[in-house]
Amino acid sequence: SSRHGLGKHKSRPDLPSAAMGRLSRALLIASPLLAWAAGESDAKVLSNLRRGATDQVAVTAAAASERLGGAAVGAAPDVGGVGGERRLAEAVDPACAVTGFWEIELKDMGIKVVARMWKASKDLGMFQFVGRGQCKDQNDRTYASLYTESGVSLDACKAACEDSAPCLAFEVTDLGACFLRCSVDDFPPEEPRNWLEEWGDDASGSIHGVTLPFDRYCYRKLDEDAGNPVKGSNGGYWRVMWFPKEETTFYKQEVSTKEAPLEVGSAQPQDFPDCLRNGATVAASAPFASGLQVIWGLREMFVWAGVPSAKSKDHTWRRLNDTAAWDQTFDQTASRCPNAEDLTELDGQISWLNLALGGLGNCNAGNFLRLSPDTLQLDEGGWKQVVYESFRYGGEVFVRRMLFKRYQAVADEACFRALVDMIWDQRVQLTYAGINARLDASTCMTLVP
Repeated sequence: SSRHGLGKHKSRPDLPSAAMGRLSRALLIASPLLAWAAGESDAKVLSNLRRGATDQVAVTAAAASERLGGAAVGAAPDVGGVGGERRLAEAVDPACAVTGFWEIELKDMGIKVVARMWKASKDLGMFQFVGRGQCKDQNDRTYASLYTESGVSLDACKAACEDSAPCLAFEVTDLGACFLRCSVDDFPPEEPRNWLEEWGDDASGSIHGVTLPFDRYCYRKLDEDAGNPVKGSNGGYWRVMWFPKEETTFYKQEVSTKEAPLEVGSAQPQDFPDCLRNGATVAASAPFASGLQVIWGLREMFVWAGVPSAKSKDHTWRRLNDTAAWDQTFDQTASRCPNAEDLTELDGQISWLNLALGGLGNCNAGNFLRLSPDTLQLDEGGWKQVVYESFRYGGEVFVRRMLFKRYQAVADEACFRALVDMIWDQRVQLTYAGINARLDASTCMTLVP
């Protein structure tokens, strides 16, 4: 059916040479959440990742290195660390200090959002990661598609969409299927030739989010003025992904997140004009994250941030070995940075415009706190901190990490999302033991041997 991205066949695909090639099995090794949908069980895949912290780092790094042409950072000597994490003795790019989840608050407006910053190993170019699942429009309809069933890499699928003017987005699966998504009015395009066709549910207009099935990733084309990817000084491409801080109507209506390129460098950005007029200047230290811009509701926000000046530059780095359990971008872009576990805040400026009031706005100095669902200990204290931080997606991150610790993997993504919603609704009353009890009773997961 079209809901599963497989419509009636026009002909068997004759792949163009640019799209040929084998997808590395490393995708399945490093993809504990999606392999079940790609033809191999989570249990089998995750069992390859449950061989101790040293083996986990080695396997993940080797897989990513094979998948991304040697771009991944290798395993480091173990110099401490608990809970499936490793402190590093290796040299680390100082720019990695801004990696993580950061709370950004418009204090006068009562608006809180979270920016996750990371350095990807692949250049997404003028495409934006929408989410795990099939692309959909604002009316929850699925798009028509030219597609191939296997053997196409992310780069080849992206290139095919770039070369096709009607292509609004592309999807890739772990087994190398490629879908070029188009509005029904522009379908079928002339290129690429001899690919299979499926007509979807008459979707049109821009990509709004994702829907079933969850065995794929959706990337949409950006407008030409949306910004260019910025390559880091030590390789990689910086990205930012925006989340609502707390449970809101927006969160329930908008499945996808907002994601965009990001610039990280050593030069402090210029003060925003309104901040300069207000005297809200900031003295921070490198690295600096800039180019953070997002429209949230009726407000457009602009942010830059750096390390507090008084903070030591000798960070304590920790590589997190269960990231693949929750990071939707892990398979395709494989973050290159460990976390600076001693850095708990960033300093910077936040400027905003009220789009409903003709662009009136203001600017203030900001203190952006780190949120820690990806680094907290998996115990009662860790869960209390998740509840205190009140970050909806952070709760999901924490629960997915619990599954990894429990030798479990998601077998039904829709079922699991409903389970997470229930846990979050009851978060104040629930204990860590209570969450484990609900995971014990759930049929959404499968056990890893």
